[in-house]
Amino acid sequence: MGNQTEIKESPSSDIRPKLEQILRRSTRKRSAPKVEQEDEMEDIVVDEVPEMNQEEPVQEEKEDIEFTTGCTNRGFVCIWYKGFRYNKSELRNYLHYDTYWRCSNRRCSAKAYTFEQDGKIIGSVRHKHNHLPQPEQRLVEIKRQELKQRAREEPSLSCSKLIASIRAGCDDETFVALGSENSLSHMAQREKSKLYGKVNTKKGSDIMALKLPPALTEKNGQSIFLYDSRTAQARDKDAVFVFAHPYMLQQLAGQTSWTIGSSLKLAPAPFKHSFVIGTIVRSQLIVAAHALLSENSEQFYIEALNAVAAAVRPTKPRRSIFFYNYAP
Repeated sequence: MGNQTEIKESPSSDIRPKLEQILRRSTRKRSAPKVEQEDEMEDIVVDEVPEMNQEEPVQEEKEDIEFTTGCTNRGFVCIWYKGFRYNKSELRNYLHYDTYWRCSNRRCSAKAYTFEQDGKIIGSVRHKHNHLPQPEQRLVEIKRQELKQRAREEPSLSCSKLIASIRAGCDDETFVALGSENSLSHMAQREKSKLYGKVNTKKGSDIMALKLPPALTEKNGQSIFLYDSRTAQARDKDAVFVFAHPYMLQQLAGQTSWTIGSSLKLAPAPFKHSFVIGTIVRSQLIVAAHALLSENSEQFYIEALNAVAAAVRPTKPRRSIFFYNYAP
């Protein structure tokens, strides 16, 4: 009996270690063959070759481009490129550039470096814009500068007619971007104020202390302020102004018939009366002189007429046609 138990236990003792070895081999992590590792390394090396060639277009050295110049509403210089506007930031030396510009959109990090060559703005752009271009703003900028220039050159033109002529031919986007008629009217009035200065023409203002800027007394380099009673007559509060261009006085001197138009409504404050003297030249009525009176009196009227007569002496009119309440 003892021998039988030994025979039964001996096979189990041999099988158990073999099973443990088999289980250990099945759970062991096998390393990849060396041949496959070498193939993978070779593939990686081959993929890196084209990346070396793709580094060339990423370089910061780009070809210089030409910018177009513009002007902001405040009169500062700006530059444009592909519908994006850049405002001058500061003078900064970078490579061969000397001026630094930033995008007019404060939330955009795009910038430009430029230098001036033969009257042109040359440079390059750095970083990308985070917004769309606005090419219509370039046309708006041009239209506003045209509005300011015409307001200075044609001060007698009403703001409504001036704005209508500026808006004519604009597309819908430019029309809206120009702004309201009220804002454009204020812009034109500011330009006229810069041209004429701050002249106090309110009712009750002191005429004796009134100072006229050169824009109101000169035209084409010649004085049109013909007569000023404040220097010719000794008065305390009243004044007589006569305006006439030398060329128009020559036309008046060559005619024997004068036309006089008078009005109480067209006199600017603080004046109370005004009249014009004109004549017909080549079948067309021209205005040669314009008088402003602080009082509607015969004395001031004769004083203004004598000033015009002295300017065209010895010529005297043979006939005068008078119109009251004349309004052009």
